[in-house]
Amino acid sequence: MRNFACDMEMLMQHIWQHKMWSGAPGLHTVDGREIEVIDQGMLNTGPGPDFFNAKIRIGHAVWAGNVEVHVRASDWHAHGHDSDAAYRNVVLHVVSEDDCRISIDGRELPQALLPLAPEVIERYESITRPRVGDAYPCRDRLPEIPRLWIDDWMTALGYERLQTKADAALDLLDRNHGDWLETAYQFLARGLGFGANGEAMERTARSVPLRILFKHAADPLSAPALLLGQAGLLPSPEDAADEVTLRLISDYNFLSAKFELSRPTDIRWRTGGIRPANAPCRRLATLAAMVDNGFTTATAAWNATSADEAVAVLRNAPPMHTYFTSHHRPAVLSARPVSASLSINAANILIINVIAPLIYARGYLADDTAAMERAVYMLQGLPPEDTAEVRTFAAMGLECHDAFATQALHRLRSAYCDTRKCIYCRWGHRLLAK
Repeated sequence: MRNFACDMEMLMQHIWQHKMWSGAPGLHTVDGREIEVIDQGMLNTGPGPDFFNAKIRIGHAVWAGNVEVHVRASDWHAHGHDSDAAYRNVVLHVVSEDDCRISIDGRELPQALLPLAPEVIERYESITRPRVGDAYPCRDRLPEIPRLWIDDWMTALGYERLQTKADAALDLLDRNHGDWLETAYQFLARGLGFGANGEAMERTARSVPLRILFKHAADPLSAPALLLGQAGLLPSPEDAADEVTLRLISDYNFLSAKFELSRPTDIRWRTGGIRPANAPCRRLATLAAMVDNGFTTATAAWNATSADEAVAVLRNAPPMHTYFTSHHRPAVLSARPVSASLSINAANILIINVIAPLIYARGYLADDTAAMERAVYMLQGLPPEDTAEVRTFAAMGLECHDAFATQALHRLRSAYCDTRKCIYCRWGHRLLAK
């Protein structure tokens, strides 16, 4: 259920940030002093006052400090600001309802009245009010937005999405103490989970360091044995129905003891509703094969200069062991075999979720704008994703011609539409300001 007070406070912050108040005689304190906003300050999305480093003339005095925004003045006490030292540098309290006065260290805090006009609230509600069966209340008003605004925001969203994925890679890099190859291995593992099993795949990979897999790369079953065993996906010896399964169990028991591996606890694998090729055992076998030969697949992929080249690298990577083409689990025969190599669609998804973000992250860390742009061009060289979400946006008139654009739509949905942060969306801002 939506919180009206929180919504209105967010709207007031937006109005303050963009100086969207209007009408004579302008802003005044509740005791009649004229207010000139020289600098409204920087919006703070974390703890503390809403705006930092504002510069405001109140009467004849110029104040520099922070600004706090509330629907009611009494929210200052309701939110506990009177006992929080972080709010002592607030120089102006902006409110819609003046229901009390606030003092800081014996000094009365100047309070500005920013009433919300009914038409502003109505415009805000028109673009944010949920509709039954419709996640996008603004869909009927999108035609009002100029094409330039559409395209500019889509570009920004695409970069936001790519940066978010790159940040995840950089977090892994920190955890791996700057080891890019180990990071690529773990990031690829998450990508091979294809959403449903991403976390489980990454946790499994983190439990088997790359150096251990390298030591046994010459044996085609040792690496799969290590990963499957750590994932908890090997059967008991009593249930082993073939020689390969017995070998996997034997290798895992020996190698896990040799390297003193600790098996991750409470790994949850999703097996229902996923494609046969994406069965966890098969994707772990794929990962084991791809890190063979010194993990040259990673270096070739992040040196690729185009989407086609990256697709070729992934599709020509060492294929998983042939046993797993006919078995979706050790000792469990599949109804029909699958390819040992990645499909074009799987390669495209891995470029979107793994290769391009890694290239972008490496470029970001090295301040290499050419590498960052190469990641963008790579996404622009891939076909658009075919998902229900993308089709929904297409029906709204937002058609995409490449994967960079569809990634922009995913960012729009997850970061703005689902969270109803419409006023932070450039299209929402445009509609609200009209």
